[in-house]
Amino acid sequence: MDPCKRETVLFLRRFLEDIALDGPPEIRWLKRASPPVGEGEALGVFPASFNPPTKAHLWILEEGRRKGLKELAVVLDKRPLDKEVREAELVDRLLMLLKLFGDRRDVSLGVSNQGLFLSKLRALQGELPRGARVVLLMGWDTLVRLLDPKYYEDWEAALRELFSGAEVLVGLRGEASWGDLEALLSRPENLPFRDRISAFELPLSLRSVSSTEVRRQIAEGRGIPSVVPEEVKDFIRKRALYRG
Repeated sequence: MDPCKRETVLFLRRFLEDIALDGPPEIRWLKRASPPVGEGEALGVFPASFNPPTKAHLWILEEGRRKGLKELAVVLDKRPLDKEVREAELVDRLLMLLKLFGDRRDVSLGVSNQGLFLSKLRALQGELPRGARVVLLMGWDTLVRLLDPKYYEDWEAALRELFSGAEVLVGLRGEASWGDLEALLSRPENLPFRDRISAFELPLSLRSVSSTEVRRQIAEGRGIPSVVPEEVKDFIRKRALYRG
């Protein structure tokens, strides 16, 4: 699939239209790893807005690969859970991800019809082979949201179901430290899940990388930051994205 062709854009629009927001949990695959995860192997699932994708996103994925994940699934939400996504529409973000991962045999690319991690896990459970593990990849700020009761009707039941079927691998970014992680996981309500959560540190050069800041710099006419992969930079220039 050539991200530069008009036919690809039209195909992606039809692909997105067919994903029902009011249906049961679903991840519709635009591209699947070859081969996909097998029995007893681990699938890494990385949901984010990727607006735009950055080198920090790539580092988190590669850390998953270093941890032994067989398949890496990059997932966009058709409707974001807690924030409005501006500047680049969903088709543009899918095209940027195809630029990055279109030729990667170990990477799957999909779109979820629901924002919660638990919904994504439910969507996956019916298609995974026996004994396959699910590892949710995320940054520190996403872990904080994951453990926040405001996103759940029944917080305890939802997280017990989530952590019974998935593990979490979190990248410490921004000002987050190992002490912050320990404090979060030592809260009484989070203790039952701490053994299902592991972490790593992003390198100093990537700890403060933010897609929001990338968009701001471009909108202010300061160019495209170096933390954006070259393939994505080229696409942003051609499509004149994020210019305010």
